[in-house]
Amino acid sequence: GLHFHASWLKSKKEYRDELIKFIEEMLTRNDVFFVTNLQVIQWMQNPTELNSLRDFQEWKEKCDVKGQPYCSLPNACPLTTRELPGETLRLFTCMECPNNYPWILDPTGDGFSV
Repeated sequence: GLHFHASWLKSKKEYRDELIKFIEEMLTRNDVFFVTNLQVIQWMQNPTELNSLRDFQEWKEKCDVKGQPYCSLPNACPLTTRELPGETLRLFTCMECPNNYPWILDPTGDGFSV
């Protein structure tokens, strides 16, 4: 997948412009789709041939957003993890910042191993 942070796209207009050009070029192809993680899972649960994807029912569902967003200004948490000594990682969360950066053996960031 392609993952971009908003600050990277805002830092230089050229980055955003090139990404838009790339997306526009990809959208001209009939075998490229921009989908969410949920849509990938839906396709995995119901694999569908390329020629039938335009009518793939699961991808036609629309999200009905109601109410205010849970959090419009998340905490930017500069955190460390013992798996990457000396590095500071930034976690954005609407919850309280954990003590450590969550990792495979410390999924909650409390410093405990599972």
